[in-house]
Amino acid sequence: MTRFTKTIAAIATAATLGLGIAASSSTPAAAWGGGWGWGHHFGPAIGVGIGLGVLGAAAAASSYNYGSCYMTREAVRDVYGNFLYSRRVQVCD
Repeated sequence: MTRFTKTIAAIATAATLGLGIAASSSTPAAAWGGGWGWGHHFGPAIGVGIGLGVLGAAAAASSYNYGSCYMTREAVRDVYGNFLYSRRVQVCD
């Protein structure tokens, strides 16, 4: 991950945790079924849903390699030029 995407992921994680804590904290009105009109059961679900969405987006962003590197096979030969085996190497442009 680049420095920019790490920063964005850290900000998104902090925001998600903050929203999750805010959504799951109960107030006296939420304890009696008031609050946003949904009752007190949906607050933690909203926080968990947002958190999982951010984690999924961060995982997808970190697995994308932007096309600059790829894996290929390279032949390993002995001193006489005979093929011994092939190994995987990473080639970057």
